[in-house]
Amino acid sequence: PRSLPNILRGPGTASLNAVRRSNNQSMVPRFLPCERLIQNYKEDLEPALRELRQKVLRKQKRITEATARLFDLSSKTHKSSENEQEEGRIIQNMNSAISDSSLLG
Repeated sequence: PRSLPNILRGPGTASLNAVRRSNNQSMVPRFLPCERLIQNYKEDLEPALRELRQKVLRKQKRITEATARLFDLSSKTHKSSENEQEEGRIIQNMNSAISDSSLLG
Protein backbone atom coordinates (compact mmCIF):
# COMPACT_ATOMS: atom_id res chain seq x y z
CA PRO A 1 0.00 0.00 0.00
CA ARG A 2 2.91 2.45 -0.31
CA SER A 3 1.50 3.60 -3.62
CA LEU A 4 -1.74 4.67 -1.89
CA PRO A 5 -1.98 8.15 -0.43
CA ASN A 6 -1.64 8.37 3.40
CA ILE A 7 -5.38 8.88 3.82
CA LEU A 8 -6.22 5.60 2.07
CA ARG A 9 -3.63 3.56 3.98
CA GLY A 10 -5.65 3.83 7.13
CA PRO A 11 -5.03 5.56 10.43
CA GLY A 12 -1.83 4.70 12.25
CA THR A 13 -0.04 3.09 9.34
CA ALA A 14 2.60 5.78 9.16
CA SER A 15 3.14 5.72 12.92
CA LEU A 16 3.22 1.90 12.86
CA ASN A 17 5.99 2.02 10.25
CA ALA A 18 7.84 4.54 12.41
CA VAL A 19 7.55 2.20 15.39
CA ARG A 20 8.85 -0.70 13.30
CA ARG A 21 11.82 1.37 12.19
CA SER A 22 12.59 2.52 15.72
CA ASN A 23 12.23 -1.05 17.03
CA ASN A 24 14.62 -2.36 14.41
CA GLN A 25 17.13 0.32 15.26
CA SER A 26 16.80 -0.20 18.99
CA MET A 27 17.21 -3.97 18.65
CA VAL A 28 20.54 -3.78 16.87
CA PRO A 29 22.54 -2.61 19.91
CA ARG A 30 21.01 -5.38 22.06
CA PHE A 31 22.93 -7.97 20.07
CA LEU A 32 26.23 -6.13 20.08
CA PRO A 33 27.23 -6.95 23.70
CA CYS A 34 26.40 -10.64 23.20
CA GLU A 35 30.03 -11.73 23.49
CA ARG A 36 30.41 -9.68 26.65
CA LEU A 37 27.25 -11.23 28.08
CA ILE A 38 28.50 -14.73 27.29
CA GLN A 39 31.85 -13.90 28.92
CA ASN A 40 30.07 -12.62 32.05
CA TYR A 41 27.96 -15.79 32.31
CA LYS A 42 31.03 -17.92 31.76
CA GLU A 43 32.90 -16.09 34.53
CA ASP A 44 29.90 -16.51 36.86
CA LEU A 45 29.47 -20.21 36.09
CA GLU A 46 33.13 -21.22 36.05
CA PRO A 47 33.56 -21.52 39.87
CA ALA A 48 30.36 -23.57 40.22
CA LEU A 49 31.42 -25.82 37.36
CA ARG A 50 34.87 -26.28 38.91
CA GLU A 51 33.28 -27.19 42.26
CA LEU A 52 30.93 -29.65 40.56
CA ARG A 53 33.87 -31.32 38.78
CA GLN A 54 35.69 -31.65 42.12
CA LYS A 55 32.62 -33.25 43.72
CA VAL A 56 32.35 -35.72 40.86
CA LEU A 57 36.06 -36.57 41.13
CA ARG A 58 35.75 -37.10 44.91
CA LYS A 59 32.78 -39.42 44.37
CA GLN A 60 34.66 -41.36 41.68
CA LYS A 61 37.63 -41.70 44.01
CA ARG A 62 35.35 -42.90 46.82
CA ILE A 63 33.79 -45.51 44.56
CA THR A 64 37.18 -46.66 43.23
CA GLU A 65 38.61 -47.03 46.74
CA ALA A 66 35.53 -48.89 47.92
CA THR A 67 35.70 -51.19 44.91
CA ALA A 68 39.36 -51.96 45.60
CA ARG A 69 38.59 -52.67 49.26
CA LEU A 70 35.65 -54.85 48.26
CA PHE A 71 37.79 -56.91 45.88
CA ASP A 72 40.41 -57.24 48.59
CA LEU A 73 37.83 -58.54 51.06
CA SER A 74 36.16 -60.86 48.57
CA SER A 75 39.46 -62.41 47.53
CA LYS A 76 40.03 -63.81 51.03
CA THR A 77 39.17 -67.46 51.16
CA HIS A 78 38.18 -67.51 54.81
CA LYS A 79 35.57 -64.88 55.56
CA SER A 80 34.73 -63.84 59.03
CA SER A 81 31.36 -62.33 59.84
CA GLU A 82 33.25 -59.07 60.41
CA ASN A 83 34.50 -59.13 56.81
CA GLU A 84 31.02 -59.85 55.52
CA GLN A 85 29.60 -56.95 57.53
CA GLU A 86 32.29 -54.66 56.16
CA GLU A 87 31.50 -55.83 52.63
CA GLY A 88 27.87 -54.94 53.23
CA ARG A 89 28.82 -51.49 54.50
CA ILE A 90 31.10 -50.87 51.51
CA ILE A 91 28.42 -51.91 49.05
CA GLN A 92 25.90 -49.68 50.82
CA ASN A 93 28.35 -46.74 50.70
CA MET A 94 29.02 -47.33 47.03
CA ASN A 95 25.31 -47.41 46.26
CA SER A 96 24.73 -44.21 48.17
CA ALA A 97 27.67 -42.54 46.39
CA ILE A 98 26.32 -43.60 43.01
CA SER A 99 22.71 -42.64 43.67
CA ASP A 100 23.52 -39.50 45.67
CA SER A 101 21.45 -36.76 44.10
CA SER A 102 22.96 -34.06 46.30
CA LEU A 103 25.80 -33.52 43.85
CA LEU A 104 24.86 -29.89 43.43
CA GLY A 105 23.89 -29.30 47.03
